[in-house]
Amino acid sequence: MDVLVVLRILFAIIILLFLPGFLLVQALFPKKNELSEEDDWLYRIVLSVVLSIVIAIILAFIISSLGVDAETGKGYFTPLNIVISLLAICVVLFAIGVWRGAYPRIYTHKRDRVDKVMSREHGDQVKQDMRRYRELQLAISQIKANLEEDLSYKARTRFKQELAHKESELDALSKKLNLEKEEPSHHRHG
Repeated sequence: MDVLVVLRILFAIIILLFLPGFLLVQALFPKKNELSEEDDWLYRIVLSVVLSIVIAIILAFIISSLGVDAETGKGYFTPLNIVISLLAICVVLFAIGVWRGAYPRIYTHKRDRVDKVMSREHGDQVKQDMRRYRELQLAISQIKANLEEDLSYKARTRFKQELAHKESELDALSKKLNLEKEEPSHHRHG
């Protein structure tokens, strides 16, 4: 088999069965591990093949519905039109993926650039601290809701101790993260 024929077949397989779907998946799910924690790339590859087939079928319907070319007497469903259309779709999907942050080496959105200032380990620690901060806020609100119920003296004392412990932990964590403590929404301005 001629090398050119093999290259054309490989190009056709990639452009028909993989690339448009892959770029669509990247545009829809730009963040790493967004589809699955363990098998993200497996999901992306399978979705890429399936979505590429769907895109090719929809594109074939669109091209074939354009009618007949008056000059040639044939339809517009030609290999050149199919390749040009698929490449145009790929360019648009790639641009959307770049804009949404799927390719951080090419472009990183301004809102995401702060993460690059700190080391990966420090960033992971900050994420864990922020997760713990949200957990503590939720726990404190639940304890306060429990304290509003009619409780025995022993249960009320236990909830108050737990509330004091959680609030001190939240204060220490907010100082570590340099966060201002949220004020209750019922405070007076003046």
